[in-house]
Amino acid sequence: METSKQAPEGNAPQRVPHISALPSFSITTGKGNLDRVSVTSDPQAPYSREAAAEKEYAERISFIYDMSRELNMGVADLRPANTWMIEANIEPKARRLYGDLWYEGETCILFADTNVGKSILAVQIANAVAAGNEPFIPFIECEAGRQPVIYADLELSKRQFLNRYSSPDGMPIFLDRGLMRVELNYADWEILQTLGEKASFEEQLLDDIENMVKNTDIKVVVVDNITFLTACTEKSYDAMQLMKRLISLKQRYGVSLLILAHTPKRDKYITYSGKTTSPPADDVR
Repeated sequence: METSKQAPEGNAPQRVPHISALPSFSITTGKGNLDRVSVTSDPQAPYSREAAAEKEYAERISFIYDMSRELNMGVADLRPANTWMIEANIEPKARRLYGDLWYEGETCILFADTNVGKSILAVQIANAVAAGNEPFIPFIECEAGRQPVIYADLELSKRQFLNRYSSPDGMPIFLDRGLMRVELNYADWEILQTLGEKASFEEQLLDDIENMVKNTDIKVVVVDNITFLTACTEKSYDAMQLMKRLISLKQRYGVSLLILAHTPKRDKYITYSGKTTSPPADDVR
């Protein structure tokens, strides 16, 4: 390919080679093999080596794009990063459920030691989402508006819940009407077991929460707490299985999840340099 170069006045235009002249290529790949790519180029062509590398890369990416359509048959979805961003850009923007701490469609984990007030904070957050405002912390914005919330309370009985949210004289402090509380029902699970339903209690509970979400179209769920769902959540495998199930619930139904968890217990005496001693002052909880 040639271009015209401006010649001095009175002379004919001169013809010069275009600097972006590309070499020729041949691509030979085996099934799924991206390494067998051969390139032939004209060593005299300007910038041929750089152009060859660029063309080779473009061809390889094109091959990957084509292969990705065939490979997306399982749980892993391979697409160009730009495609994901384009798809996300046309979706509605996630709104704040509870300030910058929790957005729509997110899975948030609230974790701390036992008996430090996680559940009280979680109920306050759930109530603020249900009411569409946070009256106690003015700078926390709930821009998603009023939304019903499922609060899966896996620790307290209804009497304990009442005692926690009552005034000193015993009067209940009523919460927003959109806050729906789940309490465990062992009796019904035992009946299911006698009928031949062999799902574990944890699996049955997650099935029940999924049915509630599916049939009520509630999009906000708080689980208090995930440590209850198995006796071994401090083991990574068991915790992973629970998180997979909860994230699946989020993706299939567009649910926003807030999950409470206890931090692993540890001794107040820690071994330093082979000696067992009290922890430093800044390590005492």
